[in-house]
Amino acid sequence: MPAPPAPPAAPAGLSASAGDLIRDALLEIQAIAVGELPTNAESQDGLRTLNRMLDAWQAQRLNVFATQRLLLPLQSGVQTYQLGSSSTTAGWNIARPARIDYGGVVVTTEQPQPLEVALTAYTESDWLQIPVKTIESALPQGYWDDQGFPFRNISFWPIPNVSGLQFACYSWVALQQFSDLLTPYGWPPGYMEAIVKNLALRLAPQYPGNASQLLLVQAQQALAVLKSSNQQPVLANTDPALVPARGGYNWITDNANLRGGY
Repeated sequence: MPAPPAPPAAPAGLSASAGDLIRDALLEIQAIAVGELPTNAESQDGLRTLNRMLDAWQAQRLNVFATQRLLLPLQSGVQTYQLGSSSTTAGWNIARPARIDYGGVVVTTEQPQPLEVALTAYTESDWLQIPVKTIESALPQGYWDDQGFPFRNISFWPIPNVSGLQFACYSWVALQQFSDLLTPYGWPPGYMEAIVKNLALRLAPQYPGNASQLLLVQAQQALAVLKSSNQQPVLANTDPALVPARGGYNWITDNANLRGGY
């Protein structure tokens, strides 16, 4: 059984504790003075607000900095698996991801190069329209994720009836939640600025009159930079019937490109 992903390391110069982030956010709205420390009540309230904000962020793809590929074992004759911490039935006892983007089946018996085959991600409607759900096969064709909580239930069809298979689960990496005020964590570039500025905005209503228009603009810009950094490229295809046999269409010049490049 694979271990849960470890918290991100805290590289030198790019680490901060929750206490550091909360103090910086309170300085932004002048709730405390330079050189002053937040009270314990202010720190604990800031910690709860910080974790709520990160929880909200991890439900949005552009706020999540990476996806992960997990290889989860499949058992012969088992159709449905629970995915989530403390699962007690057939399943995988790891942290429940906010979202699964893609899935595949890996044939580990194909050595030295295991074969991975992409699976169709069935919608609820797709799953409903499978008339006989108990059909078995050497390889499944797809899976249905019911997005349940606290456990996602992942069901495969047809049911695999051989051993040596794994589910390749491509899921969002969860944003680290802070368990205390002192432990430092590392973040990719851009995160600390976005966290501090947007946390300051969330704390500002408790300190009326101290959220400036400049802070609002800075918070929006920091979050926009973060989302731009996390943007995944989208490849567009052109119908071969619409372009010459060689090359393609150059959208910049609005011309057919016979050399195949820009």
